[in-house]
Amino acid sequence: MTRSVLAAISAWLAACGTSGPALSEYPIQRLHAQCAQLARCGEYPDEDTCVTLLPLFEPSSLDAAVAEKLVTYHPDSAQSCLDELSSAPCDTTQKAAREQPACDRVFTGNGKTGATCAFGQECVSGFCDVPSCQTSCCLGACTAPAKTAAIGESCAAAACGSGAYCDDTQTCQALLPMGVSCSSTDQCAYGLGCTVYADSTCEPLPAVGASCAATKQCADLGVNCTTAGICTAAVQVGEICSDSLDCVRYASCDRTDRCAITDPLLPDGAVCSGNDMCTSGFCDASMQTPTCEDPPLCY
Repeated sequence: MTRSVLAAISAWLAACGTSGPALSEYPIQRLHAQCAQLARCGEYPDEDTCVTLLPLFEPSSLDAAVAEKLVTYHPDSAQSCLDELSSAPCDTTQKAAREQPACDRVFTGNGKTGATCAFGQECVSGFCDVPSCQTSCCLGACTAPAKTAAIGESCAAAACGSGAYCDDTQTCQALLPMGVSCSSTDQCAYGLGCTVYADSTCEPLPAVGASCAATKQCADLGVNCTTAGICTAAVQVGEICSDSLDCVRYASCDRTDRCAITDPLLPDGAVCSGNDMCTSGFCDASMQTPTCEDPPLCY
């Protein structure tokens, strides 16, 4: 069954009054929601192209954990997450583009402190202390529940609240105001981005058509800072380019002066160095030579 057919079935179920997608449909619907936003913003020419080029992460172990009642799946939160993802603004500095709180509530763990776990979603606290091992499924123990860390508190085992980020000392700090040094946009106040040059600072990023000579980047997805120093809509695959900076982020300008996909996803059995390289979404690092494989089933 194709992804487009699955999406159509899910849409029909939603129209019939279901509160959210079934667990088996959530991964593909989440991918479609992400691609709806990326296509709207010009990162991809259309949603279907995006769906074929991005990896589909199907957490088989998570499905099994839900079946074993180790994890609870919340369809209503899943639907809210899909809505937040698909409607996220193209401006990457905006709060709604950087945070989708409903997505954090899709799965809740039932494991109490000390319970055996393979990943954080199994735990009430959301954190699983997993030791290093050479197998695909390393088991650990659920840590004590941790509230959202406030500014000035440790974020070593807790997430910082909205309006804060976790610094290099694993302490929550308030988002940085304009003009302050930064290393990523996630550290900057909403509406600001971290500029790309030697002395990076939080600044308002330019929109399409504006000069990006000072910032070296632009605010919106699907918009590049070209060699001319102007924020310009990214050139799609197959279209004419003069430099790789002209092309969408997953492409480069080839010898024929057209944008071409730089690193297509690898099939199972191909050598890999990271999950994002594989069509399956899983690079098995437990093997002597890491290769793309189907995700492991830990239960």
